[in-house]
Amino acid sequence: MFMDAKAGVGSSDQRWAAEVWVRNALNKSAMQLVADAPLQGSGTTRAITQGLAASSTQLYAGLPIEPRTFGVTLRAKF
Repeated sequence: MFMDAKAGVGSSDQRWAAEVWVRNALNKSAMQLVADAPLQGSGTTRAITQGLAASSTQLYAGLPIEPRTFGVTLRAKF
């Protein structure tokens, strides 16, 4: 489970605002995107299950999610 949070205050005429925020508040590790790299390596998982290859060196590429990040956002209209 991932949790982001944001809280802020601002003027009633919307001339300024301030927010504090946090992404991945629980600092969980996971992959955001995982993709098969079929032309890299030899023997796909499917080829092994079908008996066409003895082993697999098939590669997968992954993009991990960002670790916990936090910050402050200030806005003003002039």
